[in-house]
Amino acid sequence: AGEYTLKVEKKGHAPWTEEITVGTDNIGKDVTVYLLGDVNMSGSVTNLDANWIKQYKALLREFDSYQLLLADVNGSNSVTNLDANWILQYKAGLRDESYNLK
Repeated sequence: AGEYTLKVEKKGHAPWTEEITVGTDNIGKDVTVYLLGDVNMSGSVTNLDANWIKQYKALLREFDSYQLLLADVNGSNSVTNLDANWILQYKAGLRDESYNLK
């Protein structure tokens, strides 16, 4: 029993982190992790995700903390239009699934 940090990680996906309280009973928790870049959490990275980032940068859309992790595809610890460009480059086949140049 006690307070714990649950962290789920999968290669190519944004990690899920959550503080949980565990009692004496068994617990279960369903967690979904999404691919980096899948800002709208549709299950795949598309040009729409890049558009959502641009809307976020224009203050037309808000992101929760997990969407901010998903949007930071270049790992700069901030969401910028460069992240949107990297997604578009990925969709055009110029970057691999880890957003490295081919």
